[in-house]
Amino acid sequence: MSIEPLNDPAPDGYGRAEASASASVSVTGVDLQALNVMIDGLAHARRAVAAYQAVEATLMAATVDLALGSSSSGTAELQMREVTAEVAAALRVSERTVQAQFSSALTLVEDSPATHRALQSGEISRSHANVITSEDARITDAAVRARYEDVVLERARVETSGRLRGIAKAIAEKLTPQSLAERQREALGGRRVSVPDS
Repeated sequence: MSIEPLNDPAPDGYGRAEASASASVSVTGVDLQALNVMIDGLAHARRAVAAYQAVEATLMAATVDLALGSSSSGTAELQMREVTAEVAAALRVSERTVQAQFSSALTLVEDSPATHRALQSGEISRSHANVITSEDARITDAAVRARYEDVVLERARVETSGRLRGIAKAIAEKLTPQSLAERQREALGGRRVSVPDS
């Protein structure tokens, strides 16, 4: 089987073919030129998948907007149910799954536009985007959220999504006006135990 290199220019860090031109076989006997073609192809495929996932998120968010925009206040819930059922049938998934996808897409597209653009360009994966949007959910100030997004996106471009979770959490904590300790104190202050009289 012969695989030709992709014509798309690879981003920095994916041009392995030039680095190993002098050695065509690794110490273990792997054909390095063929391996480099495979790695470049896999990286290109991942960027393309990320771009399509961004398109899917855009379409999901637009579908919600369509359902909610064409309804009066009394029929919004009914129309949303209808749209959810239609999308679930078309995608062969449960309505609950579609509801979760709608919610995730709206958060990504409307609340985290820089993350959406990074996904669209293939700079990050959907998994990275999910980490970023899940950790920024508690940030209510738009300027702080934008700052969070910029800082975390820089790290997302070089970290795995698993490692990014702790990083994103720490950055959100640092940028959030109310610290974790303050939130814990508030939660503890609001707890009550009561025993009803019998």
